[in-house]
Amino acid sequence: MKRRMYVIPGFGGKVDNKDAGVRRFLKIISGRFEVIPVNIDWKRKVMTDFASQFIQQYDFSYKGENYIFGFSFGAYISFITSPYTKPDMQILASLSPLFREDLKRSSKNIRKGISMKLKRDLYSYSFNDTALKISKETYNVLFVGDKEDKESLVRVRDAHRKLEGSKLFVCKDAGHDLFNKNYLETLSSFVSKL
Repeated sequence: MKRRMYVIPGFGGKVDNKDAGVRRFLKIISGRFEVIPVNIDWKRKVMTDFASQFIQQYDFSYKGENYIFGFSFGAYISFITSPYTKPDMQILASLSPLFREDLKRSSKNIRKGISMKLKRDLYSYSFNDTALKISKETYNVLFVGDKEDKESLVRVRDAHRKLEGSKLFVCKDAGHDLFNKNYLETLSSFVSKL
């Protein structure tokens, strides 16, 4: 059966071959999937815009298996759109702790650097409400580095508890860095079994 993997980068990122880490990740998945890079225009936009851009690039008529990989903001985009895209699997790597529930309890460090416009938009997204809308047929796989900030670890562990049947991988000696050697090896080990 044909399989596609949409790849959504983290905030400000691109899915191209200019970055050595991106090249390594694409090499891991390209033999197993038709890779669909998702291009997001990050400038002066909010999460609703980012999600809309992804939905516009998603092929709802495709009859094969659909997988979505997202890192950080990309994982957030995958998650909030999954009730509509209904992927067979979504791989949420370092899911951003910026849902309504997170913002209420997050530290100033997490909120620092977020524009007021973006913050208002993020408050419209509830993790709990979205989790209830995700298809039971979607397999959710979560990755997080054990050296990520407390808010990120709390978000990913909470997601694992609330997403029925999900799988959690904690990458040793890795922070919020998809291209950390240990993070990439853990991810590669999982993807190689798909």
